[in-house]
Amino acid sequence: MNTGKGTSMTMTRQKNPIALVLLLSLASCSSAPSRDILGSFFPSWMLCAVIGVISSAVCHKIFAKLGIDQTIPAKLLIYILLAATIAFVIWLIWFGN
Repeated sequence: MNTGKGTSMTMTRQKNPIALVLLLSLASCSSAPSRDILGSFFPSWMLCAVIGVISSAVCHKIFAKLGIDQTIPAKLLIYILLAATIAFVIWLIWFGN
């Protein structure tokens, strides 16, 4: 086992590119998208998620009145996916440049 000076220099040189890649991956946009609601700033993703959940609940009520709700398999999964889809579509419409 050679623990000379050359071994430690080689290991230091190998860590620097990894550290550089990690530091560059931390760079992001200047600020997070947020909305001012009644004087408080809320993250926009949270608003999209709330809109998605509320829309999914409204769809559940509409499906129940139309009789479609009884034929849906795995209702919990379907309504969670419906809420996520609505939230993603709202996000793309609102912030998709």
